Amino acid sequence: MVAQNFKPGVMTKYGLDYEALSKLNTGLVYVDHAGFLPGPYEHRTALDEVVQMMGGLAYMTGRPGDPLRAGTSVNDIMGGMFGAIGAMAALTAQVWSMCLVSVLGYVGSRFGHSWASSPSAPRAAG
Repeated sequence: MVAQNFKPGVMTKYGLDYEALSKLNTGLVYVDHAGFLPGPYEHRTALDEVVQMMGGLAYMTGRPGDPLRAGTSVNDIMGGMFGAIGAMAALTAQVWSMCLVSVLGYVGSRFGHSWASSPSAPRAAG
């Protein structure tokens, strides 16, 4: 699992982008905490206070005409939480996939064993 929050191109520069790392580990979970999505602001630094202003949060917490930053870095905290939740969901999905494959492998091995020890095809048991 890799989580990063560098500006676009930094991880690629060091060979640590998803494309490079996923070749080494096909089950890689890669969390990209981009400050801005692709577009005119994607190369700007996304400080929490700036995002609060641009997103309108500061205008909800301040007095009319006098925006005020929230008392804590809510965007940074929530972004980190959502990234962690997404990573856990992705890792859980991988575990469930492996469990299902294991169960199917066990069921299949029962039929495979019967097939190997008998010249005829296995019959339905039910």
